[in-house]
Amino acid sequence: MLVAACKPGHDGAIAVLDDGRLRFSLESEKDSFPRHSPFTPSTMLHVAERLDRVPDVVALGGWQSGRLPVGAGYHGVAAPVRRSTRFLGEQVELFSSSHVRSHIMMALGMAPDSETPREQAVLVWEGVTGAFYLIGEDYTVQREIPVLDQPGARYAFLFALADPTFADTGAVPDLSDSGKLMALAAFGDTAHTDDAITDTVERILRQPTLYPAPKESFRDSPVYNAGVESEVATTAAAVLSDRLFTEFSLTAKEELPPGIPLRISGGCGLNCEWNARWRYNAESARRSEWNAGGSSPSR
Repeated sequence: MLVAACKPGHDGAIAVLDDGRLRFSLESEKDSFPRHSPFTPSTMLHVAERLDRVPDVVALGGWQSGRLPVGAGYHGVAAPVRRSTRFLGEQVELFSSSHVRSHIMMALGMAPDSETPREQAVLVWEGVTGAFYLIGEDYTVQREIPVLDQPGARYAFLFALADPTFADTGAVPDLSDSGKLMALAAFGDTAHTDDAITDTVERILRQPTLYPAPKESFRDSPVYNAGVESEVATTAAAVLSDRLFTEFSLTAKEELPPGIPLRISGGCGLNCEWNARWRYNAESARRSEWNAGGSSPSR
């Protein structure tokens, strides 16, 4: 079966698989377009040049453009859209999964083949979504456990708050700045925080939305236009990093069954410090179980 799968949003790309094996993957930004470019017509043309026949399945990643859904849309974990359609004069199957569901299935698909747990958890934390999902043996979502919306956007907003070039009103956080703030957090020390920085971080966490970015209402913060490399900004970044991880880890302890595997997906899942903390927490829990029970800890 030949499958052509397209991601239409940022970092747009198309991958072609033949009987489960990757033939090639083309990304728009590597075709002379700017970083984070969405899927482009020229990328599609390059794909068509490399194909020797029409795909059996055209898969479209769910996305959202403004308020309008693309394919299966961004949110939700409903079953994917599957229907017959025409593509270049041939009858093909159209497949589309929501963006969130795609995150979940990607994490499950990349898990070790040797593991076949009856139940597992997936954490999706990225620009928009911040939630755990309990997955059954048949890979269906049994339960969604929301934690905090827009975790990545909150990171990006703190960067924008410190950036003098970012507008006070009407702008939206640049999610590419989330990773920059994660890096800057490594230069911060939470021991240097004070009440004003702590209050800034708590206010960011309480914001119902960061779209548009409410920078104007943070003019009283010491982080406001302080410069992204300033000590106050890096300290705030370290504090926000700790608070975000604490928020999610406490929910995991309270809501997830003990001993099940945790899979991680989304842009925040690229934070190596947080991933090290997840591993450390899991190992600490296993040691505690072993010390309490006097036997080998379970996985």
